Amino acid sequence: MNYLIEILFGGALTIIGYFLKRTMDQLDKTTAQTYKNENALKILNNTFEIKHDTLGKQMEKLTESLDKLTNKIDTLNDVVHELKYK
Repeated sequence: MNYLIEILFGGALTIIGYFLKRTMDQLDKTTAQTYKNENALKILNNTFEIKHDTLGKQMEKLTESLDKLTNKIDTLNDVVHELKYK
């Protein structure tokens, strides 16, 4: 009788061990994929920030250029206006 209980208990432990091993292997794969995804997300985030900063700087330069151009056009219009009414 004890022999039968030992066999059943050993079999149950073997089955539990098998599924526990599969679960742990899957957990290891999931953890590795999580780290890969985290690193890829960090790279994408850094790339986005760099592009966003560059675009912001270019927009500032464009705004400054437009202001200068507007001032030059105003000056030119004033000169033309003065010449027209002389």
